[in-house]
Amino acid sequence: MPQEFDDTPFEIDHIIARKHTGPTTAINLALSCFQCNSFKGSDIAGRDRDTRNLVPLFNPRRHKWDRHFRWQGAY
Repeated sequence: MPQEFDDTPFEIDHIIARKHTGPTTAINLALSCFQCNSFKGSDIAGRDRDTRNLVPLFNPRRHKWDRHFRWQGAY
């Protein structure tokens, strides 16, 4: 969600968590909304609901946003 539509300010998120030896450097930091950052936690992968395969979470430094997400207003 774009920050202008969010009630809470965005947070600085470690793309690869410090727990997984992710550095606190600009290349490993990104803005994240509170809800997304809270849900992600220190995870770097998750299970696909349909296939049950382990898949990496979105990395804004390596992945294209529009190939992973679709903006539909408030939904």
